[in-house]
Amino acid sequence: MISTSWRGCSPMCNPETWFIEDIPDDSVLLYRVFRDWMPELKVRPNVFREAGGSMSTNWDRYSTASETREQVRSEQLPDVFVIALNTEYVRKETALSIKHSPDHSLQNRAHTDVFGLGASRIEKVRLRNYLFDMYESWVWAAQPN
Repeated sequence: MISTSWRGCSPMCNPETWFIEDIPDDSVLLYRVFRDWMPELKVRPNVFREAGGSMSTNWDRYSTASETREQVRSEQLPDVFVIALNTEYVRKETALSIKHSPDHSLQNRAHTDVFGLGASRIEKVRLRNYLFDMYESWVWAAQPN
C-alpha cells in the first residue's frame, strides 16, 4: 500500500505515477558500502554484492550520494559509505544488466538494480574485479563525518 501522504503531490513526486525509465550511459549509480565490508577502510572487490537477487543502487537522476547514504537506519549511518558507478562502464560487461526499479513501498524513485553478480563463484570473482577496476584513484561519493 502506498502512503496516503503523497496525495495532493505533483505527478513527479507521487509514487503512483513512477514508471521504469531507461537509464542513459552518462548516468551514475550510487552504491552503499558498509564499513564491515572493508578491513582497514580499503575497498576490495568483495564490496560488490547482491542482496535479494541484485545489487541495489540509486540512480543519480533522483538521488544524491548523501540521500543514498541516509536511507539506512540511523544507527548504521556512521558505518555507511557511498561509491559512484559509471553506468556506461557497468553496461560494457555483458554479464551485468541495469534496470531502473523504483521502490514504491520505500518511496525511493531512484532505486535501480544491477543484475548478474549472482553467477558461479568464478564468474562472481571476475565480475567483482571488473567493477573494482573502475577505481584507480578512489574518492567516496559520501562518507561518515
